[in-house]
Amino acid sequence: DASQVLTFSHAVIVCYVRSKVPDRKHVPSTFRKARNGMSSCRAHAVMVLGYLFAFVALGVEFNIVAYITPYIESRGIGSNALGNLMTSSYSFAFMVGRIFSGYLEVAGVPPIWILDCAMLIATLLAVMVSWFSTSIVAIWVAAIGWGTFLSPSWPCTLIVLRSTGELSDFMVQVFIFAIYSGQWALDLVMDNIIQTFGTRALPYGLACALATALVIILTATVVFPRSLLVCPPFDCKGGAVPTPPASSSRRRGGGGGGGGGGG
Repeated sequence: DASQVLTFSHAVIVCYVRSKVPDRKHVPSTFRKARNGMSSCRAHAVMVLGYLFAFVALGVEFNIVAYITPYIESRGIGSNALGNLMTSSYSFAFMVGRIFSGYLEVAGVPPIWILDCAMLIATLLAVMVSWFSTSIVAIWVAAIGWGTFLSPSWPCTLIVLRSTGELSDFMVQVFIFAIYSGQWALDLVMDNIIQTFGTRALPYGLACALATALVIILTATVVFPRSLLVCPPFDCKGGAVPTPPASSSRRRGGGGGGGGGGG
């Protein structure tokens, strides 16, 4: 298929151009060393799982809108105009979900927790569509839900990879290549599923892909250091716990001593 060839070739071109750009000189050499209490072995395991997650989850995120209109038309439950409306709703929910996930990140919620919850809900939505395959309400709920809960995949995955201390410029290129390769691979697999079983099998294929992404990110959560999974309180800006200034206690101590001397 021409679109698959173009997608894969675009990924190759992007990575080739990026490989010609040297690493930024202001990045210190310690940037690539594991940190945040994470051993080198654990950091590399999180990196590999993060790339696998990007390959599967972001491939679904980019391709899922292309399946909504053909599915409802082939099942006889909607028209092309309705499919375009669902696609627009997906895009709007995607924007809202990314803004809300950004707020959660600023509030201090660990990004890997956001990915866990988001992928679990997205997988359940795909299972729901598989069970109620001819319900237009179920497809509406799924379209809006997928837009909302697939939106954190890109930024949260980058933050998780960044926390390992191994995300160099070259590894960012690998991340981009994984995304485009996943988009191409999922498109190829879904086309084969449609040709073999028909469009009625689309929800099952999406459910399997999302379940795979869920297993990958849950495995990454198990590998992730426990110290980075602590959620700080929400009543503090940026998730920081306020501490009393040391200078105030010193002033009070100094004032007491002065008063005692005067007595």
